[in-house]
Amino acid sequence: MIQLALQSELAVSNPVVEASGLLFRAMSKALFFANSYEEKNSLSHQSMIDQLDRAEINLALQGDGDAFAKLIARHQNFVANRMWKFTNNTNDHEELVHHVFVEAFYNLSNYRFEGSFAAWLRTIATRQGYRYWKQRDRNRKQKPLTQNVIESLSVLENEADSQQETAEDLRTLLEQLPPRDRLVLTLLYWEHCSIEQAAGLAGWSVTMTKVQAYRARQKLKRLIEKNKS
Repeated sequence: MIQLALQSELAVSNPVVEASGLLFRAMSKALFFANSYEEKNSLSHQSMIDQLDRAEINLALQGDGDAFAKLIARHQNFVANRMWKFTNNTNDHEELVHHVFVEAFYNLSNYRFEGSFAAWLRTIATRQGYRYWKQRDRNRKQKPLTQNVIESLSVLENEADSQQETAEDLRTLLEQLPPRDRLVLTLLYWEHCSIEQAAGLAGWSVTMTKVQAYRARQKLKRLIEKNKS
């Protein structure tokens, strides 16, 4: 489905026909290669994954579509899981996932091998999600907060381990805030990023991230107080 949507988009809007064809061929083969990989979380496998990524990135930069398809297959679950942080709408989620890989493909030559490919994809995914929030918020109508959502503030303040159980409440809570505030609170309190990590993912300076985090917390507390009264 992601491959078909990507083909349609590129056929209409992207003038680089040769590159578009290469990318579609890669995406169309991703499903074939996906079954060859199992998600491996242990550190013992990370070095092997990094080596595979490095080899396939180099091949993809030389025009090997199969190599990029293998990269997609290896990392598509990671990207898909991440994009659920930005939407619970199935159609929007699918579109976001393929947008991440479109951006990765066209910017692959900018990847400098200074960190893992997954970390680079995470940055792309974060910024894609942020842009999605900003675009959607232009026509967004805020939902009233329920008591359960209000009580979810304690999850953010205490950094509780039960965040998965309250994911929908947290999403509703954070949706009341502007995208910048939502992003910094999501990174710091939902994903437990450090200030430095959050700054890198958002593309902000460390100082700006600290200031944004403080302002976002203040806005969130005022929002909760307003809805309690």
